[in-house]
Amino acid sequence: MALIKWKQIDPNLGSYGLLTGSLEVSGSLLVNGEVVTGVSGANQTLSLNGYELSISNGNTVTLPSASGGSTDTGSLINSASATGNIITFTKGDASTFSITIDTGSGGGSTDISALNTFTGSIQTQVDSLQTATGSYILASQTSSMTVLSASYAVSSSHEIITEVSSSHAVQADTASFISDTFISASAVRSGFGSGGTGSANVTYDGDRIISQQHLPGFFTSSFNPGTSGSIQDFLNAVFYPNTGPSFTSGTQFYVAEFTVSGSTVTTLTATDPEGQSLTFNTQSGYTDDFVKVSSGGVVTLNTVPTTENFNTVNRGDGTLAHPVLVQVTDTFGGSDTTTIYLKVTANSAPVFRQTSVGGSIITSFTVNRNENEGTESNIGRIFFTDTNSDTITIRSQSDNSHFELVKNSTYIQLNQLTSSLDYETTSSYTMSITASDEHYEAGQDTDASSSLAITINVTDNLVPVVNNQTLSSINENSSNGASVDTITASDNESDSITFTNFTLSSLELDGSPVATGSYGGTSQLTDPHENPFQMDSSGNVTRKTGVYLNSDLINSYKYTVQVRDDYNTLSSPAIITIPIDDDTPATLTDNWSAGPYIVESDTSGTTIKTTVYGSTTADLNSNQSGTFTSSNAAMTINSSNGNLSLGVDLSGSVTQSGATIESLITFTNTFNTTTTTSVTASVLGNRLPTASFSDQTSNLNTNLATTGTNMVSVTISDPDSDTPYSMSLSGTNASSFTLVPQNANSSSYQIHAASNLTAGTYNYSASIKDNYDEVRNYNRSLTIAQAGIGTMTTNGTFYVIESATNGNNVVTNSNGRTGTQGDLGVTYSPSYGSAAVASFTSSNAQIAVTNAGALSLAFDLSGSGTASGDTISYDITFRDQYDNIGSGSISINVTTNFAPDIIFADT
Repeated sequence: MALIKWKQIDPNLGSYGLLTGSLEVSGSLLVNGEVVTGVSGANQTLSLNGYELSISNGNTVTLPSASGGSTDTGSLINSASATGNIITFTKGDASTFSITIDTGSGGGSTDISALNTFTGSIQTQVDSLQTATGSYILASQTSSMTVLSASYAVSSSHEIITEVSSSHAVQADTASFISDTFISASAVRSGFGSGGTGSANVTYDGDRIISQQHLPGFFTSSFNPGTSGSIQDFLNAVFYPNTGPSFTSGTQFYVAEFTVSGSTVTTLTATDPEGQSLTFNTQSGYTDDFVKVSSGGVVTLNTVPTTENFNTVNRGDGTLAHPVLVQVTDTFGGSDTTTIYLKVTANSAPVFRQTSVGGSIITSFTVNRNENEGTESNIGRIFFTDTNSDTITIRSQSDNSHFELVKNSTYIQLNQLTSSLDYETTSSYTMSITASDEHYEAGQDTDASSSLAITINVTDNLVPVVNNQTLSSINENSSNGASVDTITASDNESDSITFTNFTLSSLELDGSPVATGSYGGTSQLTDPHENPFQMDSSGNVTRKTGVYLNSDLINSYKYTVQVRDDYNTLSSPAIITIPIDDDTPATLTDNWSAGPYIVESDTSGTTIKTTVYGSTTADLNSNQSGTFTSSNAAMTINSSNGNLSLGVDLSGSVTQSGATIESLITFTNTFNTTTTTSVTASVLGNRLPTASFSDQTSNLNTNLATTGTNMVSVTISDPDSDTPYSMSLSGTNASSFTLVPQNANSSSYQIHAASNLTAGTYNYSASIKDNYDEVRNYNRSLTIAQAGIGTMTTNGTFYVIESATNGNNVVTNSNGRTGTQGDLGVTYSPSYGSAAVASFTSSNAQIAVTNAGALSLAFDLSGSGTASGDTISYDITFRDQYDNIGSGSISINVTTNFAPDIIFADT
């Protein structure tokens, strides 16, 4: 089947010429999707005349027409391809043109070669355009159409597409037909150029950032640019689609009154569907110039804001604010506009608060101070805050020297400076403070200041109160100075209270009055004191010293007392009652837990101890005055202090270790009331003496271990003090030593060498005995070290000249005649007793040596048989102060005596 397509490009491009002619068709003919009747079989001839298509078999087909317009005579696109970012188009006449796409610098691929895969779908776009137009040749163009003459044989496998020029006939050969590859229907309409011949390139602005968000995925997602205009429209739809930006930031903002011009208010934000760069600015309609908007959206003040200047327009919710017309624009020129409103928050004056910066706002401040209160820091704090966080300036006013106001970072502290408040003189003080913010100080806001009145009330101090009261009772047998009780009183202001005027008021016995003057205080049993108590200024009541109490005669004493504080006169007197209790037996206590103890070797008068072999004296104590007695003469007790001691000699008696001594102790108080207790003392065995030995290490050598020298110092002690002591030696080498006591009780000994001791170990036993015949033995030894004989030393190599004579020095200089004299020495290690050489002796009579070791000739070397090159050798014997003898050998080198030199001097 052959297909003839008459393509209408644009109904407004001009008028068509009349299309006539004939066409041979092999097969059937399809027109507007329908088979034309009568065209079948072998070759058929088609003729066009106006809107009628005639077929050789006599059938006539009238072609449908469309309204208005004319056909574009521009060349059609045959194919298009993409390489990198360049699109190349080929027209039907084989001419080409290309477009370079600016891919921008935003990253991503710049290769658009994938467009090649898109051209295969253009035929579908063209077919859909045919349906949309509804006709191929416009009816209104019939009369003006130019005749197109052509006759072609078309096989059933070809598709013929022709476009008619409005000014001349175009021969429709197959070379001018458009291939199956197209760009788009809208591109066909635009013709991709002007005139029938076309141009090599089309001018297009590709020097910009590609905004298409679907590249390159739209090739596989059936992307439709949705454009039917020019090639520029197509390229814009494919590569540079644009949707205008839109604001995302709010429209209502706040700024504090008097904020510094240039301060940032907010930063506007917007979004762009293609992610393009955005530029912010104010609209031309905004002329107040109170704020500036940077290209980045930063909104800054261009003047100092005040409520009067800014809060002028209702922003829609009843709030007055300043409107600012703003817009945002993308790089393609798309824009959005909105109005933002700046509300100026009115400046407010600082406020005063109590308890903290978050406390309640106060308009006055009152503090009460009792006239008894003295110097004190922080009797009150007034906090200050500013809603706008402005800097606050504090000023204060005071007309007194009793109080001061001290400003801190967030509060003002009220301090009392004196202790001289007097309610009767001044009952209140007034002060005031003001707080102003920085705008008040700068003269911007005369209302930004607050004042606070401060009142300090002085309250009257009340007289302290003492009430009638009965104190704790006291025993008639209490001791001197015994505490009775403390009188209580109260003061409303907790002032210090002074008790005074403690005066005897009356005496009673079992509730009946006892006439004063009845007793004189001469006897405990018959004549007690009538005024036996005293009171200090703190109200403490005690028994006087040396007074007698007897509850059988007076068992209640009454006194009057008054109190006062530092701010008032005396209070009214109160009656203080002191009850007297009957005597009670004394309570006895001891000072031991498991004792007491005595040692079998103790003698009469030795104190009994609280612990085994202890040192603390055992005693009994009473809570009353009285005396102690013991029923056993072997155990005595001090009648007044209760100390226990031995009344007999246990040493040498039959009462020995393991026995006990018992006694009944009786205590009688001043009222002849007795208390008894039993005491049992345990007898402990006598303990052995001990000795400590201190070897005299510096003497333990043959140099110093000589007859009468102290070898060991011994100290003897005995826990029971059984002196005097004795000491004896026995054992293998005991005869090498003698014992020498150092004091009268022999508590110190020295062990001396009985003769000069030779080197070796000496063993001995020492027995120590106390006066109670208790013995302790010690096995000991000491070692005597052998002193060394010493080692001889020289001060160098020795020389003597061959011409030397008797008395010349042996020297260390190699010339044998000058230099340091030869000298011998001896060293001792160890050096017991500071051993030192005492003398030297030479084995060669020709060499003399002093006891100090100095060497010299003892003969005339000159003229002897000993000459230069010989050596004089001999032995030296040396001895120290302890007669230790050693020896050594030395050699003396004989040096040459050279002939004299003669020097002639002509004159």
